[in-house]
Amino acid sequence: IASAGFYVWAKHYRLATPCDGGNFTLLCMGDSITAGGYPKTLKEILGNKGFKNFCVKNLGRNGDTSGEYLKYLTAHPGILKGRVDLVLLQLGTNDVRIDHDHTDTATFEANMRKIIGIIRQAHPKALVFVATIPPVLRETPGYFDRTSLNRVNTEINPVITRFAKQENCTRVDVYKAFKDHTEWFDEDGIHPNKTGMKQL
Repeated sequence: IASAGFYVWAKHYRLATPCDGGNFTLLCMGDSITAGGYPKTLKEILGNKGFKNFCVKNLGRNGDTSGEYLKYLTAHPGILKGRVDLVLLQLGTNDVRIDHDHTDTATFEANMRKIIGIIRQAHPKALVFVATIPPVLRETPGYFDRTSLNRVNTEINPVITRFAKQENCTRVDVYKAFKDHTEWFDEDGIHPNKTGMKQL
């Protein structure tokens, strides 16, 4: 997630601090929006801008809610071993579903704070970027309804904004960037397309 602030920070530090055999490490954590490709695109963009000696790790998990991702981290603490300098975290889209993945907002916030706590315990010096989630553009029978679409902007993203500040994380406002650009989404109205991944 290459915000202007992140780019300035990365340029200052040159992304050249050794880790895991010699590379600066950016850890991308989230659901299918992460798993589906933005870490690869981020690596390409940074490489094209001349940054050297860095690695981008994709820990995105298709279909995960905040609760499922929390369980995954708790059950597999080893995935956070090794050097991590910067974490990019985006979860919440699956939490607004209406099926068994539905997560009330208070539980979502509690899950996210625990996830950040796990990250900080493993890597207390790492910078943590937390992204708002993009809009859900259309209803999908059995998965997303009108309530889901509304929760993105009225519940989930305001909570992300609040706890990111309280947890001393940098917030990246993906929702604001995407809300007026339906052309950045796949046909499902949920996942960014190739252009959207580049913008992300």
